[in-house]
Amino acid sequence: MNLIDILKSAAESEKGIRFIEAGKESFTSYAELLGEAEKVLGGMQERGYQPGDRVILQIADPHRFLIAFWGCLLGGMLPAALPVALDEEKERKLRSVSAVLKTAHLLSEERLLSLRRERALPGAMGEEREIQSVETLLLFGGRGREVSLSEKDAAMIQFSSGSTGRPKGVLLSHRNILSNLLGISRGADFSERDHVLSWLPLSHDMGLIGAHLSPILIKANQCLMATQDFIRKPGLWLDKLTEHAITVTLAPNFAYKLILGLLSSGERGDWDLSSLRYLLNGAEPISADLCEAFLRELSPFGLSDKVFINAYGMAEASLLISLSEAGSGLHFESFSKESLTLFGKVRLSGRKEEGRKLVDLGRAAEGCEIRICGERDLVLPEGSVGEIEIRGENVSSGYFGEEELTEQLFSPDGWLRTGDAGFFYGGRLYISGRLKEILFVNGQNFYPSDIEEALEKRLRFPAENLAVSAIPDRNNIDRLYLFVSGVGEEELFSRLAAAAGRAPHIDRIRRVIALLEEVASYRVRGEHAALAAAGYLHWWSCTNSLAAKRVRQAARIDPGYPLAHLLLDVVSSGTMAPWYSALTAG
Repeated sequence: MNLIDILKSAAESEKGIRFIEAGKESFTSYAELLGEAEKVLGGMQERGYQPGDRVILQIADPHRFLIAFWGCLLGGMLPAALPVALDEEKERKLRSVSAVLKTAHLLSEERLLSLRRERALPGAMGEEREIQSVETLLLFGGRGREVSLSEKDAAMIQFSSGSTGRPKGVLLSHRNILSNLLGISRGADFSERDHVLSWLPLSHDMGLIGAHLSPILIKANQCLMATQDFIRKPGLWLDKLTEHAITVTLAPNFAYKLILGLLSSGERGDWDLSSLRYLLNGAEPISADLCEAFLRELSPFGLSDKVFINAYGMAEASLLISLSEAGSGLHFESFSKESLTLFGKVRLSGRKEEGRKLVDLGRAAEGCEIRICGERDLVLPEGSVGEIEIRGENVSSGYFGEEELTEQLFSPDGWLRTGDAGFFYGGRLYISGRLKEILFVNGQNFYPSDIEEALEKRLRFPAENLAVSAIPDRNNIDRLYLFVSGVGEEELFSRLAAAAGRAPHIDRIRRVIALLEEVASYRVRGEHAALAAAGYLHWWSCTNSLAAKRVRQAARIDPGYPLAHLLLDVVSSGTMAPWYSALTAG
């Protein structure tokens, strides 16, 4: 059995997909989707596409995306979906992925190709490679020749974010994905009577596997909204949940904050959410407080307090690793922060308001196993914090073209190391953070989220604009740094610097580096960068300055290089660091 088999089975029904974009709606049955995919396959085969070829999908329109995606699967090609590259950052990722895949094809749509030409973006993989459009393939392609596939064959490549280094392509087989689809449908209690709605991008595994492939497996109807429509108007999500009597939807944490912001501004709709059975919450760390507020504010519109199914997953697991019990509702525990030390034994907080709230992520999905390990992959008992490791038919065989990284990914006995820190409590999984993000300072563990939370409360500064990390100094001793994103005045950073020495949990922060705007991508785009040391603020104006130019140049040369090092050297010392002198001379 392969993924094509489940689409063909669903095509025998009258079920399908309602596409919602820019105020327009259209319905395509699964049978029609299959027919269109066969035509796209014919167009690809006429242009020399072969089984095993890699095909990068740069398609924003959900309907065209799915035609191309299924066309690739029918022809035994490996689709690799990426966010549409219409800016410098996404263009850089596109080029990085192209380098990993080497001789990949690029498939897009006419609207985006026109935009690329208008913005004078260079050829993504060199001018010698032609970019095809879905529309052209549909227009000039005949019915393609489907290839024979087994469940062991590779189905697709799901890329990691690659924000701090070279993107990694997770290789997923038909068996991997089918196993996970069964785990999702059974764990989340899905049935053919359900009606699923999603606005998540299809370039993300939660949108593609969780919201599109899962309904096909169970032959359920689905609605797919354009992601940008939700971002521009979050209330549209609730509008469509009401209009189509949706029973299942999916959304990560940030969506609930957008909806709460909408409600706090006074915007209300004639919403009826009583038909909604389940809301799958995942793809990013889950905030118990935010979920509670969401349930409280939307209960007048008929939202059940049992609606949340909290999930934990990753691309290397095809998507889902664990999920809370369907119908059990939101459940969390408050743990003592001091007890969440790596390899330590957890305990509940005596006072819940002082503890760290962690959401119950349930038990392993069907077909997947979970264990908690310490050093050298030693299995730890329940209640001990360690690295989460998994195995099962849903688990990827590794990264495309990266043998060394793949070898590092697995333990000697074949378990995949997730890189996440967590523990079992009462037989249920809780996640405390990313291993690589746990800060070790003066022999103590610090979780960035704890520091960020403390600063948010003390400074009333949005949590999404704060990020904490550890950077070794010249003596290889870790120092804690706070990154701040957002446009502000000097007074904001003065206040931030002063608070850094007083707020709980951050007494070891020695300096604050504030980068205006896109801190996560290691680029300086604003007018200023500020370095705040304990007790004083050093303000560095970099408007149109040579320094700012060189920082951006360094980021382009090596996007994975920690720019914090560079800025620290330049700003704190007031002298030209070696990298700076070299670039200037060059």
